[in-house]
Amino acid sequence: VIAKAIEVGAVKAHQTMECDNGRILIPGKRRPTWDHHKMELCTITDIIAHSSNVGVVKVGRIAGLNLIRKFFAEAGLTQTPAIGLGRPPRGALPRLRDGRLVSRTDGEVMLFGYALRGTILSITTAYTVFANQGLRLSPFLLDRVVKGDLEALLERRPSVRIMEPETVAHLLPMLKEVVHRGKHHPARIPGVVVGAKTGTSQKFIKGLGYHGHRKRYASIVGIVPLAEPRFVIGVMIDAPVERYGALAAGPVFRGIGHYALTHLAGMDLPDLDDDPLLAALPNEAPDADLSAAEERIDSLLDDVAAQERLSSSRAGSLPDFVGLDARSALDELAGLDLPVELSGSGRVLAQVPAPDTPVSEIHGAVLLRLGRL
Repeated sequence: VIAKAIEVGAVKAHQTMECDNGRILIPGKRRPTWDHHKMELCTITDIIAHSSNVGVVKVGRIAGLNLIRKFFAEAGLTQTPAIGLGRPPRGALPRLRDGRLVSRTDGEVMLFGYALRGTILSITTAYTVFANQGLRLSPFLLDRVVKGDLEALLERRPSVRIMEPETVAHLLPMLKEVVHRGKHHPARIPGVVVGAKTGTSQKFIKGLGYHGHRKRYASIVGIVPLAEPRFVIGVMIDAPVERYGALAAGPVFRGIGHYALTHLAGMDLPDLDDDPLLAALPNEAPDADLSAAEERIDSLLDDVAAQERLSSSRAGSLPDFVGLDARSALDELAGLDLPVELSGSGRVLAQVPAPDTPVSEIHGAVLLRLGRL
C-alpha cells in the first residue's frame, strides 16, 4: 500500500500525517479499528514500523482503493505459484463489479490484510520486488536435472517489473526500521542489517468467524542482507502462543536467516546468543538419500507440469463461495450458466461441487448451504 501510494505520488516518503490516537472508523463496521501503538502525528516510516492500521487506511484512501486492489493482483500477493508442492490454493481479493469494488468495507480492511486470501509463499514471492529493484521473481524447486553426463536446465518464468527502483529505494529504509528501531527486535541477526515486515492477523474459522475465538496467524517476511540481498525469507506461525508476528515468528526468521547467511552464503557472522532454533543440516546427503531423491525427480517434474496445466485452466473452474452472502454467490454463478439450489439463509457455509471443480464436469445444480458464520 505504501509503495504504490509513493509511486503514484499520493504521499511522500518523508511526510507526516494524523493517526488519530490509533482509532479509525471503517464504513460498514460497528466498532472502530484500533492500533496497538496509539500514535497521534506519525511519519510514513512510523506507519510501517508500528504496523498502523489507521495510517495505512488513510494512505490507501488517498491513493484509491481500486488502484491498490489492482496493484495487489499485479504483485501476485494472493496468487501462490505452482512449484510442485501439492495443489496451489485459490487466492482471493475483494470482489469487483464493473471494474469497481463491490464493498467499501472489504476495500478498506484489505489495506491491512483482511478480505483477501493468500499464503506465506505468495506473500514472500511478492516481497522479492524489494530485493530486486522492483522485479518480482518466480520461485522454483528444481533448477536442473543431471544424470551422468546429461544435464537439462528447467525453464524458469521471467521476472516481472512491479515497481520502479526509485520506489524500492524509499521502502528499504522503512523495512530496516521495523527490525533496527530500538535495541532488541526478535528478528535481528548479529552482524548484518535486515529489512522486514511483521504481520499479525486473526484467523477466520468456519462457524466462529474472526471474533468468536482468540486464534491468530503470526508472520514475518524479510530480506537479508538488506544492502546486498541474498535471501528473502518468509515465516508464518499458525495459532502461536505469542500473538504478535515479531514475538512469534521473529526468532524463527532470525535462526533461518543466520543459518542461510553463514552456511549457504558463507558469511562470517557472530554466533547467535541463544539456543539454535534449527537442527544443523548435513553438508552432504547420505547415499541412500541421494538415491531416493533421484527416484523422485520424474514424479516431481510431472507434478510441476500438472500444476502448470491446472493453473492455466483455472478460468474454467468453480469458484470458492464459502463466506459469501447469497447475492454475491449468485452474481458469480450467473456468469457460469449453471443451475443453483439454495438451502437456508445467510452466508455460504458449504458448497457442492467443491471449489476448483472444472465447470465442464458439472452436470447438475450447484448446491449452496447457507447459515450464520
